[in-house]
Amino acid sequence: MAIDNLFLIIVGISNLILGFLVYFNDKNSLINRIFGIWACSLFLWSINAFLFYVPEYSSSSVSLILGRFLYATAIIIVVMLLYFVNIFPSNVNLKKLRLFLIFAPSALLFLLTIGSDLIIQSAELTIYGNKVIFGPLFILYAFFIIGYVLSSVFILTKKYRQNRGNIKVNIYYILTGIAISGFLGIMANIILPLFNIFDIAKFGSASTVVLVFLVAYAVAKHNFMDIKVIGTEFFAIILSFILFVNVILSGNFNDLIIKTVLFVAVASITFLLVKSVLKEVHTRRKLEELTIKLRNANEDLRKLDAAKSEFLSIASHQLRTPLSIIKGYISVILEGDIGEISGKQKDYLDKVYKSNEKLIMLVNDLLNLSRIESGKIAYDFKPVSSIDLTETIVEELRPK
Repeated sequence: MAIDNLFLIIVGISNLILGFLVYFNDKNSLINRIFGIWACSLFLWSINAFLFYVPEYSSSSVSLILGRFLYATAIIIVVMLLYFVNIFPSNVNLKKLRLFLIFAPSALLFLLTIGSDLIIQSAELTIYGNKVIFGPLFILYAFFIIGYVLSSVFILTKKYRQNRGNIKVNIYYILTGIAISGFLGIMANIILPLFNIFDIAKFGSASTVVLVFLVAYAVAKHNFMDIKVIGTEFFAIILSFILFVNVILSGNFNDLIIKTVLFVAVASITFLLVKSVLKEVHTRRKLEELTIKLRNANEDLRKLDAAKSEFLSIASHQLRTPLSIIKGYISVILEGDIGEISGKQKDYLDKVYKSNEKLIMLVNDLLNLSRIESGKIAYDFKPVSSIDLTETIVEELRPK
């Protein structure tokens, strides 16, 4: 088997694997579902190209059927691409009118390609393999494919200008993939064949691997998938598939035993590797969830602390007002402004006055606490007699 034909199979299998990995990562996402369908159509295109360009397995009638399916599959690819770029990154389905405008013309052209001679008239064998003979309406087919690709580029370019950040980067990846694979595919399968150049036609479908990888990366990043997991799973499956094919193509019994042992060993190692990566990602996600919960808890604590400080400030102000009034009335009584009082009454009032002063000091301390927490405290240091302070405390605490 020629290396270029083998490469078509590898590209097709790669597209299929990436499509399944992205699809099953989040089956509820419309973007993931459309990407899966689109990747499967690219797989069919690559496999169809392989079957069409292997002349030793084809009769003229089979070549015609494969040729028509080859070009019909390209219609599905550009239609699903246009559908995909319309829903990316919003992940919201389109209105019925737009869906009709996207799918109705393509359905008609698909039927014409499969069931008539208007697009693909016949197929013939050349030294480079099979080639198709275009029908009278192939130019319409060419304008359709190019128009849908250019429409996809136009829509993505518009979204690229409207968005910022990671979304803009993801759209850039998709645009790059369409620019590379779209140009190569159109040149190899439409433009050059119009001038009877079929030498590189099979490389059009092979170039899709660039587009699929870039779009898969953009979809994975947009949906917060883990690129490390998808990449590990992809390469593990590809490596196992290649070794499995190698086992099937064994030439003798000894070769079969060696390749089977190698296949089982590599498959086991890759399975353990994928399992290890999945465990690591699961642990990391748990840590991220705990970090988010801790951050939210700290935010709630800050809010509670702010509410507590506000309560202390308001309560202290409300308490200080009546205490100041009590202090004023006691001062008036002690000074004899409302009449003479006895010595014993004066002694009791003096103790009430001092206790009221302590309450005022306590309220001031509460206010100072709220000021300390808000960073607005002003310190006023001055000497205090320890004897007077001790006598005051003893007098306050002495049993009455």
